[in-house]
Amino acid sequence: MKKLLFALPVLIAGLFFFSCVSSEQESTPVEEKTDTEETTEEIQEPEPTISYEYKIITESDNTYYLDSEIHYPQFPNNDSLNKAVENSLLETYRRVLQTAKTDWEEENEARRMSLAEQPDSESSDYIMPAFEYFGSLEQIAETDSLLSLTFDEYTYLGGAHGSPCIVTLNYSKEENRPVSISEVTGMTLDEISYLCYDVLLERLSSDGFTDLQWLQTGTEPVPENFSTFALTEDGKYFIVYFNPYQVAPYAYGTLSVMIEL
Repeated sequence: MKKLLFALPVLIAGLFFFSCVSSEQESTPVEEKTDTEETTEEIQEPEPTISYEYKIITESDNTYYLDSEIHYPQFPNNDSLNKAVENSLLETYRRVLQTAKTDWEEENEARRMSLAEQPDSESSDYIMPAFEYFGSLEQIAETDSLLSLTFDEYTYLGGAHGSPCIVTLNYSKEENRPVSISEVTGMTLDEISYLCYDVLLERLSSDGFTDLQWLQTGTEPVPENFSTFALTEDGKYFIVYFNPYQVAPYAYGTLSVMIEL
């Protein structure tokens, strides 16, 4: 009888342990993967956690004239924000999709004819590389009144090299519309222009850059020169981006200036 009483707690503990293990195994999610060209996938929200629910949409294309892949956010039940994403982050992508086939075929034919003029050319067999487009969401940041999205893209449409580019969207949560850098910072374009010019001049001059007219044109106080800006994740600064060729040659890459809020 004493042996039975001793064994009973052990048996109960064992059954409890087995039940917990089985429960944990049954609740483990299984990720489903598909091979479709357009997919929707849930992603973990970046730190700090944002208040907007969103999904990442993936679209891809692989033809003789275009190799493309894009990952962009979609916000359920928020038509205004999705429209802003379409009109800003996806503008280049949609344009490339519309024109790539015609542009590639014209460029390929021009190169083929040029080769045909060279001796011993096999121009009839020439096919140039496909155009390329790749884009992805890099960051979402937020304050009480603003949602800020940063998007990286790369486009190759012939020529010596492709074109990397940063695209941003800054969206007022209170007014449900995109906002400008002056609206967000409270600074005038003249003030922002002066600040950016000084920072970039010091940085570029130390690297041997001397074309001040190029820099002046790219930092002139007009809206298009300061349309690419984004909030840092901690919400304390804005980064103003200058994509290749805006203020300096391609070799200098994308330049940026940080502004404290």
